[in-house]
Amino acid sequence: MSTSVTRSRIREELAVRGVPFRIACPECNGGSSSEMCMTVFDTEDGTVLATCHRAQCSLHTISVQDGHLGGRFNKIPDKESDNTWREVGERSVPVPEELLTERYEFMYKHEGRQHIRYDPLRDRLVFPLKSRQGELHSIVTKALHVYQNPKSLFIGGPNAGTGMGWYVHGYKVGTVVVVEDCLSAIALFDVGCNAVSLNGTHINHERIHELRKGAERVVLCLDADATRQAARTVRKYMGQMDFTMRRLLVDLKDSQRQDVNDFVLSL
Repeated sequence: MSTSVTRSRIREELAVRGVPFRIACPECNGGSSSEMCMTVFDTEDGTVLATCHRAQCSLHTISVQDGHLGGRFNKIPDKESDNTWREVGERSVPVPEELLTERYEFMYKHEGRQHIRYDPLRDRLVFPLKSRQGELHSIVTKALHVYQNPKSLFIGGPNAGTGMGWYVHGYKVGTVVVVEDCLSAIALFDVGCNAVSLNGTHINHERIHELRKGAERVVLCLDADATRQAARTVRKYMGQMDFTMRRLLVDLKDSQRQDVNDFVLSL
């Protein structure tokens, strides 16, 4: 297929969908599985670009605007020259709803989706991390496809501190549930629960100090494969604050919304 025909096909979709959106690349048809491998997005100067993320496709990135052929760009580099926390944050856009609904069983409400962004350049989810006071300090990016590595990447800013992300309703926090990842924290936040994302499983004295200052009660809920680690952590620090744990059989991010709500009511 010629580039001009490909561009015309993309413009037809653009007129209906607006940006950003994803489709099977008209050039390579998404391979044998018709993968939704193309991202169409706009830049700060208003230019609309289309990127195919399949390594086998020759298209890479093109401009799709009328009367402007644009330049062909090299495949997106693997290294971190454009991957500082602020650059990723500034180019991220509101997350398209279908990116969540096609991968996770429950649908986030508007309140939850405000904590999720999308990086159209690297085709990854972006999670801005904020302190308990609401100050942005770092980001986490998450892979959308099995071929993308790493699956999760923490990019710390100059004021990253302990690197935890707080998802809280209001300034005064009674109970906070501590989980491994941002999606699980947002699932809790979306049903009215205060949550903190560790972005891993590690808890040290600095993180305990921050949790103790920020909440009256802390419930640790690591994923099922880290239950023993959670028990050891609670035993170590329970004398310093109201600190308990709950064992998870299914990760909260993979649970139905009603199941997440029932979990919160049982705390």
